[in-house]
Amino acid sequence: MDHFAGHTGAWIALGLMGCANLARAQAEDRPAGDVVAERPIRAAPADIYARLLDLTFHESVWPEGCTARWEHGATSVGVGASARLTYRAAMMRRRLTATVAKGVPGQSLKIEHAGRLGFSTTWTFTERDEDTLVEVHTWVDPPPSPLTNMYLNQVRPAWQSCHQGLLDNLARSMHSGR
Repeated sequence: MDHFAGHTGAWIALGLMGCANLARAQAEDRPAGDVVAERPIRAAPADIYARLLDLTFHESVWPEGCTARWEHGATSVGVGASARLTYRAAMMRRRLTATVAKGVPGQSLKIEHAGRLGFSTTWTFTERDEDTLVEVHTWVDPPPSPLTNMYLNQVRPAWQSCHQGLLDNLARSMHSGR
């Protein structure tokens, strides 16, 4: 044991490095938890983009049960607009502040969700014939084991359904002009 004497700090550092590498390897082994939905919508990309810049509009098109308790910031329209809300999917509940972080008119819109369990959502608009293909992509890492399977088998499908319903409601609202 004498050859270990005086090297306690080095052994602790090596142990911590090993734990960090193990955690990183476990995170890399987890499947992607992203939630993606797309749908063609009969409207111009610029018109869809303009609607989605308004967070009060977002509140009106989320399917019932997917979001709750919206509290809009001082500005609710345009880049910098914000709202605090609760996302709900299966047993997931996330109370976050959503901020319109970046927009490229008629092409894309990014909404950042700040908080300990925050995430980013990107909307993209691709013109196709008379329609616009709209994709909503929420970039999220699944939780670590033992919750990974529960997220992948219950939460993500429910969230996927919310995203698809969101696009369906968006399509109806563009058609009705409301």
